[in-house]
Amino acid sequence: MADILRRRGIYKTTHWIHPLSQALGIAYRQTSLETLSAKAGVAYSYTVDFAGTSIKRRYPRVVEGRIQGTTPHLSSKDKADGQKVVTVGFHARNGTRYLSIHAHGDGTWKEFLSRAGKAVLRKERDGSQRRAMQGRVSRSSC
Repeated sequence: MADILRRRGIYKTTHWIHPLSQALGIAYRQTSLETLSAKAGVAYSYTVDFAGTSIKRRYPRVVEGRIQGTTPHLSSKDKADGQKVVTVGFHARNGTRYLSIHAHGDGTWKEFLSRAGKAVLRKERDGSQRRAMQGRVSRSSC
């Protein structure tokens, strides 16, 4: 069975990825969305799914989410957040974490960019400003 899963790209290294999770664009490792839904509740699963879709649009290099536990808890990192959260890290293919989120049961989430995520955001912002400046220069020289 493992060989079949490996050939289909569903089984990677030591982690099994649920086929439904992989079809969503972001593969969820360690814990699937289905497991999260069963243990933490459907609301947390929907929040993680929606956040993953939003993050995938903004950070195309992000290919996997790592759900870090299925028990909603109060955040130890964000003391101002009074809601229970489930933490999810979003990673590139090479394993670099771009950001983490704290998903809430009410459909909201908070994002925490890593150094790598901040660097990518900075490069994109600088690149778009450069392109805008080049467009202005080429229009004014006509």
